[in-house]
Amino acid sequence: MEAGGIPAHTGATVLAVPVEKDFALGLRAEPYLTAKDVEQAFVPDDGNVHNTPTRLVCLENTLGGAIMPVDAVRAVREVTTRLNVPLHMDGARLWNACAELGVEPRVYAELVDSVSVCLSKGIGAPVGSVLVGSELLIRKARHLRKMYGGAWRQAGLLAAAARHALDEVYPKGLVRSHDMARQLAEGLKGVGAAIANPGGKVETNMVFVDWAPLGWTCEVVAKAFAEEARENPDQPPIRLADDAAERVVGVVRRLKERQEKAKREGLAN
Repeated sequence: MEAGGIPAHTGATVLAVPVEKDFALGLRAEPYLTAKDVEQAFVPDDGNVHNTPTRLVCLENTLGGAIMPVDAVRAVREVTTRLNVPLHMDGARLWNACAELGVEPRVYAELVDSVSVCLSKGIGAPVGSVLVGSELLIRKARHLRKMYGGAWRQAGLLAAAARHALDEVYPKGLVRSHDMARQLAEGLKGVGAAIANPGGKVETNMVFVDWAPLGWTCEVVAKAFAEEARENPDQPPIRLADDAAERVVGVVRRLKERQEKAKREGLAN
């Protein structure tokens, strides 16, 4: 993923553990990287010239909408400390995990050597991510950011938008969006769709829908939304706010009713 950026920029190889795939197949109990995974995948620096020793362990929280609990991160931290390798967390949606669990981001940040948090993907700012770590790490990161051309100028307006997102969206706005996502998931299951989140459980505000039980494709559903918009031009576009979950379920329910009616009439004819 990421267009091969890690090996291109650093020369490092990446060893990915297929936790989501294995969880979906029922081969593991957790949809996130565990301390046991780190132990098993770790490559020691034992003098074997054919191997590439492990130099960094990376976690992602949330992953596919699933929350990695604090205790699970703490267990991984104990392993990486013993193995003497740093631990990084991709926390693009860490805000969602913290809002759902009712903990401060600091609780997670104190367990890792570095963490990145997204201000747009997570809490609705127009652009931007933040890297958190030691003073020495941040000094090096700023140097690399400049070298790769990622530095900003005139960033005050963007910083102001990020500040608003931190003050107004997190955490109350996220909790509300999580509740709406669960409402949406329950409504769609009631119509007959399947929820493809890890374990079929919606923990944050990500809902993965499988239309196969209804015999539909995504194109069929998208067409139904387009027809709904044409038939109700006075209605505002559907977005994830207020009555969005109810309206989405309503469109899907009407689509199912139309298809069942067409099937009945076809049989009658």
